[in-house]
Amino acid sequence: MRTALLIIDIFNDFQFVKGDELKDATEKMIPSILLLKKFAKANRFPIIYINDNPFQDSLSIPTFLQKMTTKSNFQMIEQLKPNIQDIFLFKKKFSAFFQTELETYLAQLKIEQLILTGIAGHICVLFTANDAYMRGFQLVTPIDAYACPGPLQKDFTDAMFLHVFHSTVIPTKQWIQNQRKPLYNQIY
Repeated sequence: MRTALLIIDIFNDFQFVKGDELKDATEKMIPSILLLKKFAKANRFPIIYINDNPFQDSLSIPTFLQKMTTKSNFQMIEQLKPNIQDIFLFKKKFSAFFQTELETYLAQLKIEQLILTGIAGHICVLFTANDAYMRGFQLVTPIDAYACPGPLQKDFTDAMFLHVFHSTVIPTKQWIQNQRKPLYNQIY
């Protein structure tokens, strides 16, 4: 099954109510996202970053990352920044599908399954999951690869992914282990 890894809103300055809680949860999920990126690269899955752009300017990716970097998130941005072959899109609203080129890229790449990761799980990742499910994509939402600012939001999001969107909701390492063989059928 042709698969893509989506990394949603991972570049953030966390300057908002409950931002510290979300930043703490995000730092805990970084190893899972890095593991998924490594797996995606080894199996030739496209890696697609989709991020809010609070500057509302048309920015290059390096300029955007520079503007987003603060003392408190520098290490996070350095660890997660995209590689040259990764796709990077800006979005205007909660869903990665709304007024972006995401659906066009996925169609061109003949993607059938999406691995959804990022922040905030209960908002942007959830809205993206809804739109992906409505478009017929199979979903994988590794339980340790999306962050919410608190346990109530996390529990709600986990339940929505599992019971409404019929997503695979298991830890990243378990999902990777369940992939019985390298999936070298990806071309992009």
